[in-house]
Amino acid sequence: MFIHRKLIKKLFTFRREKGLDIAVSDAYKVIGIWGSVFNILIAFTGAFLGLATVILLPAAAFVSFGGDQDKLIETFSATPEPVVSHIKQPTKIDTILDNVNNRYPEAIIRDVTIMAHNDANAQVYFANCFLP
Repeated sequence: MFIHRKLIKKLFTFRREKGLDIAVSDAYKVIGIWGSVFNILIAFTGAFLGLATVILLPAAAFVSFGGDQDKLIETFSATPEPVVSHIKQPTKIDTILDNVNNRYPEAIIRDVTIMAHNDANAQVYFANCFLP
C-alpha cells in the first residue's frame, strides 16, 4: 500500500490558525496516529511474548536438542525434577529446618518447595530467604 507524501504530511499537521473545527480535527488525527504507534508496539510485544512458548520453544528444541522439548526445559530450568524412586522414606522437614537454623540462625525463610515428598530421593528447596 502506497500513501502519497501530501497525505502523510496532512496526517501530522496541526493547524491552529484555521479555526476550532479544523484544529479539533487535526488534533484528533495526530492523537490517533501517535496512539496507533503505541498500540502497534503493545500488540506486537504481546503477540511475541504470548506466542514465544508456542513457536520459539519448539524451534529452539528442534535446533538445539533435536526436537526434545523436555531436555530443553530440563537444561534451562533452575530446579531439576527429582527422580522418584518409589522407595518410601519420610521427609523430615523439622530436621531440615533445624539444620538450616543451626547454620543460619538469623535467616528468615519465606518459601519452601518439597519435591517427591516421602520418597528416598526427596528434594527440599528454600527460596526467598533473607539474612538480616
